[in-house]
Amino acid sequence: MRCIPRDRNRPDPWYTMASMSKDISSPAMAQVLSGALTTGDAARALHLSQDRVMRLLNQGLLGGVRWGNRWFLTADDIEAFREQRYGAVQRLCWQALHADGVRLTPKQRSICEALKDGRSMTDASRVTGVPRPSLYAHLRLIKRKLDKHPTSPPQSRSKSQSSATG
Repeated sequence: MRCIPRDRNRPDPWYTMASMSKDISSPAMAQVLSGALTTGDAARALHLSQDRVMRLLNQGLLGGVRWGNRWFLTADDIEAFREQRYGAVQRLCWQALHADGVRLTPKQRSICEALKDGRSMTDASRVTGVPRPSLYAHLRLIKRKLDKHPTSPPQSRSKSQSSATG
């Protein structure tokens, strides 16, 4: 591995972060930045490129705090993004796997098994060997099967039970 000499005119990013945390006047901001993740950390956690993370932050699709020309994120920001992006598919697959009377084909079952834990479509495509466009088609079929199924989803059952007892 080749070592690239550091440019003396540009400050070290970790030194910059440490010096910024000393200059923060708000205790709340200091607390946010103490456990903050950089865009590179977020990119690794989300399996996205750092450029993609920057675009999502600038578009407001991914939460974070901007301090100067840098973005800082928390684990909650990353989890909220995952829920927003993969939550509906994850719930659909969980319902399909746990609903009585819904008959899934072996391929649909393997797709749901791959997606039930919040895995991305690309990862599920790799694991199952099913192209992404076919994944979307199978998910539409699974949704139709669940819509035809007479029982209500588990989330709405708990709401109706809580309102009936209260």
